[in-house]
Amino acid sequence: MSSYLKSRNIAIIKQDIDEQLFVYPGTFKDIETLLFSASKSPGPIGFVERLNADFIISKENSAFECQFWKHVKTKTFKFSHIKNNRKLKTLPSKSFRSNIYSDSDDCQGDFSIDINTVDWDSYDIVVSLCISIPYDIILKHPKILWCYYITEPIHKGFNYFHFGYDCYFNQECEGAIATTFGNIDVPFTFIGPNTIYSIMNAFLKRKAKNIGI
Repeated sequence: MSSYLKSRNIAIIKQDIDEQLFVYPGTFKDIETLLFSASKSPGPIGFVERLNADFIISKENSAFECQFWKHVKTKTFKFSHIKNNRKLKTLPSKSFRSNIYSDSDDCQGDFSIDINTVDWDSYDIVVSLCISIPYDIILKHPKILWCYYITEPIHKGFNYFHFGYDCYFNQECEGAIATTFGNIDVPFTFIGPNTIYSIMNAFLKRKAKNIGI
């Protein structure tokens, strides 16, 4: 991991109507809760563990670009978006996260914040899950590197909808190195070689019984 990235302040953000990724906000100090609240995969937990990124859940934004997912009629993408008042314990992937909120009546909307209250000037790089940040905010903060992840159900469609963002992460890992803004190889499960190992060591308060596969 480059020293440049380690010296940057990074935020990852999603809207509270999106089930994907983590269902609680947090930082490195909450990394165990973040990991166990992940939906089906650890996602880009490496941004938090390796680069000390913040994870933010924002309230649903009414801007067209933040509502673009509604215009993509695929079963998978509709399935991944939920009402912000849906109880976390009822989500389809709840079994993976049962130790976090098995008896909780929490909803993602309970932890989401107004996107206009974020101190954007404190960040150098912002990574959005799909389009969570409207164009007008991006225009006000030109010094930030604005990025967004393309999710699988709308992979092709989002190649053509940039909405002021500098680059999009294509979820691929083919070894291509970006030299300009635009399409960048960044896998959705973005982790370092010891990311899960170090988190689980801290959680279990012991070393692993076996190393490797």
